[in-house]
Amino acid sequence: MKKSSTGRAKFPQEVVLPLPPVPASRPRVGRWGVYYGKSYAQWKLEADKLLKDIDMELVEGPLQVEVEQVCKRPKTTKRTYPTGDVDNHAKGPLDAITRAPSGWNDDDQIVELKVTKRYAKENETPCSKVKWKKVNS
Repeated sequence: MKKSSTGRAKFPQEVVLPLPPVPASRPRVGRWGVYYGKSYAQWKLEADKLLKDIDMELVEGPLQVEVEQVCKRPKTTKRTYPTGDVDNHAKGPLDAITRAPSGWNDDDQIVELKVTKRYAKENETPCSKVKWKKVNS
């Protein structure tokens, strides 16, 4: 395992989705089946298009994953952190990589998960950053 200058182990796999993060909505059941809210459904479609052409190694076995959501700051807010539960922020990127042709087979492989959400710094583009590595079992 490679180590960074800080001495921490680096993650060999990383993907950045250059889409403003959208927390996953609850699935709703209607007359014609199950559906998600419009903004989350649109985010899923765009993420799937981006990941379709990214060449990632398919990793099998237990994984350690870090998800960082860099959110757009609203014009006015009293909060110092973005809205939405962190588990809902993590769901979109994790499910998108699961649906991708490479990355990992199923998100049940994830045995350790760290999720952070924050506002974008000045001149920083909102995005979802996902890093993962295999855990030696």
